[in-house]
Amino acid sequence: MKLRERLDEQLKKIQALPKKERKIIFWVILIAVAAILIWLWLWRVSYVAKNLNLNGFKDSLAVPAKNLNMEEIKSVQEEFKENMEGLLSTTSTEQYIESSEASSSSATSSQN
Repeated sequence: MKLRERLDEQLKKIQALPKKERKIIFWVILIAVAAILIWLWLWRVSYVAKNLNLNGFKDSLAVPAKNLNMEEIKSVQEEFKENMEGLLSTTSTEQYIESSEASSSSATSSQN
């Protein structure tokens, strides 16, 4: 007999069984397939984990060491503070508001 004919016979036998037995067969097959897929997935994850090159990854994240003395660090901090004060000062806010008002008024005058 051919494989196709044997499968058809087995399928007919299963279809002739009571519903409770068919459900048991279905769940057994489903659990077996799920177990195989989980096993394959875990095998693949372990394979990738073993072959992962973490040394190269760590080296790519390394920050280059700079030999900065305390004077240079303080000057950089002061420069940063000055820049931040300039950005947050009221005059720069007022200038921004004035420039935005000027641009909006020029845009409305060009439309008329």
